[in-house]
Amino acid sequence: MDTNLNPPPTIIFANSQRAESWGLELSGSFQATAWWRLRCGYTYFDKTIWATSAQVLPISEEFEGVDPRNIAMLQSIMDLPKNFQLDLIGRYADSLPSIPTTQPVPAVPAYVTFDLRVAWIYKSFEISIVGQNLLEGEHTEV
Repeated sequence: MDTNLNPPPTIIFANSQRAESWGLELSGSFQATAWWRLRCGYTYFDKTIWATSAQVLPISEEFEGVDPRNIAMLQSIMDLPKNFQLDLIGRYADSLPSIPTTQPVPAVPAYVTFDLRVAWIYKSFEISIVGQNLLEGEHTEV
């Protein structure tokens, strides 16, 4: 027989937060020659999140939206002879902070890396070899 007559605690799931965000995204492309194109892009993103209720967990603002502030990309696309194509893509992503929760989420350091693609294209058929994250053996992705 259960002698504990106390009801279980009430659990309320609610957002009870407000947020403001703004950002900027720029992109462009340039046809350097008939066989060489360049594309680039940059994104800036900023946000502020705050609680509107005392019931919101104190760390909630930190993990509600973890996004890099700056991301940049530069892509080179070359149409080579005999239906070959060579693409190089360089990427940069800002760091992300660690999040101190019951199971801490580690910080993600900023990184710069590049990818390479070599393809042979014939009509609607393509064979390609792709290498990703070629500047380092591994890194945590944003």
